[in-house]
Amino acid sequence: MFECMEVLSIAMEKGISAYAIKRNWRLDDSIQSKIVAMAFSMAADIERELISQRTKEALRSRKAAGATLGSPKGPGKSNLDKFRPEIEGLLANGARQKFIAQRYDTARDKKNG
Repeated sequence: MFECMEVLSIAMEKGISAYAIKRNWRLDDSIQSKIVAMAFSMAADIERELISQRTKEALRSRKAAGATLGSPKGPGKSNLDKFRPEIEGLLANGARQKFIAQRYDTARDKKNG
């Protein structure tokens, strides 16, 4: 619902009309529509604030319980870890990074060498 209200609010700001067939209402240039859009906008702001408060409270609770927050420190796992000695050897012998990326199928553009 939050995303829908935000989209409708942005649409009103940009002068885009929206019609809801099931609920039989519309958002256009009329005063009634502006009131509805303002209500949607306020509801979206309130929901955003509530989400933020819930998130902060959950993080405080987890931290108080001793949980480690955030990403783990240090290097992560890589699919190339098993090839590390070979890759280091290629780099030491002057191989280009693009060549190495293509060799281990990690290059974005494999056609241009």
